[in-house]
Amino acid sequence: MFYYYLIFTFILTLFTFLENNLKKYNKGLLAAFLILFIISAIRYDFGYDYLMYEDEFRIINLTPSSNWVLGMKRLELGWVLLNKLFGFLGFYYLIAFLALLYCSVFYFFINTTLSKELYPIAILFFLITPGIFIIHQILLRQTVALLFLITAILLIKDKKNIIWSVVLVIIASLFHKSALLFLPVIFTKYLTFKKTYVYFLIILYFIIFAFSYFSFFHSIIYKIIDLFFQNYAHYLNEQSNDAVKINSGLGILFSLINFSIILYFRNIFLEKDFMKVIFFSTIIYYLLTPLSLINGEFLRLLVYFQVFLIIIIPLVFSAIKNKKLKYIYLITNILFSLHTLKSFFNNDGIEQKHNTYKTIFTEELKS
Repeated sequence: MFYYYLIFTFILTLFTFLENNLKKYNKGLLAAFLILFIISAIRYDFGYDYLMYEDEFRIINLTPSSNWVLGMKRLELGWVLLNKLFGFLGFYYLIAFLALLYCSVFYFFINTTLSKELYPIAILFFLITPGIFIIHQILLRQTVALLFLITAILLIKDKKNIIWSVVLVIIASLFHKSALLFLPVIFTKYLTFKKTYVYFLIILYFIIFAFSYFSFFHSIIYKIIDLFFQNYAHYLNEQSNDAVKINSGLGILFSLINFSIILYFRNIFLEKDFMKVIFFSTIIYYLLTPLSLINGEFLRLLVYFQVFLIIIIPLVFSAIKNKKLKYIYLITNILFSLHTLKSFFNNDGIEQKHNTYKTIFTEELKS
């Protein structure tokens, strides 16, 4: 599946590359997202949560809420209402609608934020970073919340009153309560960023990584999650084996270098309010990354912040003046992302939920 996925990624990246290099061809980005929409809309049983969402859909529409088990009662109101809205059509139509919403939001996000020559880089990292496109196809509720958060940033770009962005964050929390974590991030549009902050952030990055290896720090994190996000505390277990294992310091070193480069080119992100939000979101992503050393479930929090790398990496690439350094930066990021992507596919379980792509049509033929 890994190599087929690479071919698929290459084709979509080529579409966006041709848009910038052929005068008569200006729909490359749109074509890429149309294909992504089709692939996403007709998928079946991709990811370990797909069938769970399908079961939830049936329960929401066929069983009175008073008879729901405890696990069902944790579902947010927005997600329940959305499932009920599609109750008369069916679960497959809900998936297709979410795919349309997803591709539309990301198309406008990339199209209105980056210049055409940077489209291929954005699409490339959108697809080869496992924590972005692939994970978004799996975590449906949280992805819907993410789409509202991205739209909130687009409203800031259009210079709308910040109250509308706040409203969208609150709406996002109706699909996944953890989206409320993004509420203070919206207000980073008002922050300034001094040079001395760079040193502070790098030191803080090291401190968080160091503390992530100590068990007492783990206990503090678990207590905070249990206090503020009880609905999701059951995912965490202090004895869990889901913690991310690091076999060498190369990942940490690469992450630190990338973080430092982004901080170095901070000025290109501080000129516009909406880019400030993206910049500070990326900082949060790097500072939260060590938490995944404690428990893999913390990767769910990164969903709200890692996504902005599809904007950050192309802009840093364009800001580097030295041509050799520019492409060294790009190639090393691609290689690291490909390594992570291959590990993602290689770590698939016995059921091969990520390495097997099925469609609703093949499944209907079987039944």
